Amino acid sequence: MNSIRTAARRVREQDAGLTLVELIIYSLLLSVIVAIGGGMLISSITTQRDVTRITTATSDGQVVASSVEEGIRNAGGSTPISVASNSFGQVLKSRTAKVTQAGAVTWECRAWFHRFTGEVYTRRSATAVPTPATAGDLAGWTLLAQGVTLAPGQTAIFQSTGSTAAPKVRVVFDIAGTDTAPVRIDTDIAALKTPTTGTAPASCA
Repeated sequence: MNSIRTAARRVREQDAGLTLVELIIYSLLLSVIVAIGGGMLISSITTQRDVTRITTATSDGQVVASSVEEGIRNAGGSTPISVASNSFGQVLKSRTAKVTQAGAVTWECRAWFHRFTGEVYTRRSATAVPTPATAGDLAGWTLLAQGVTLAPGQTAIFQSTGSTAAPKVRVVFDIAGTDTAPVRIDTDIAALKTPTTGTAPASCA
């Protein structure tokens, strides 16, 4: 009889479920696991976002540098390059040589404009390119990058560091990357030996 009562009591104890203390302990353990897992997930998402931003910023910055390099490498003439600023932004202009498939040399005007709100544009023309003074003047220009700002200690992103005989430009700027770390672009571009013949324009300044 006692054995039957003991067995019945054990069944009732098993059916009673978890005690309050056990529930509290399990809840605390679950909270810790969720917090750790959530923190790892947030960290992973943040890291991936920062990598994407840095990659995009680097790519956009290189687009600007490559565009300027293409124009300055073949700059020539009495005024191969010129740099100027107004209240709207800064402009870099070049008189750039082009060689046709037939071997004929022609010249075109190339220009790059850094709007002080952070955009960089480019334009090419058979005649001198006017310097933009308003947003409306940017019609016909091609946007290369956004989020471009002056690098610390610099007063301009386009800097003429050469001479008429040996044109050279330094391109230096920061472009928005992560929330705390912009991407720095800093390159020197020198003109190669260019033809002295060819057609107009005589100057693009």
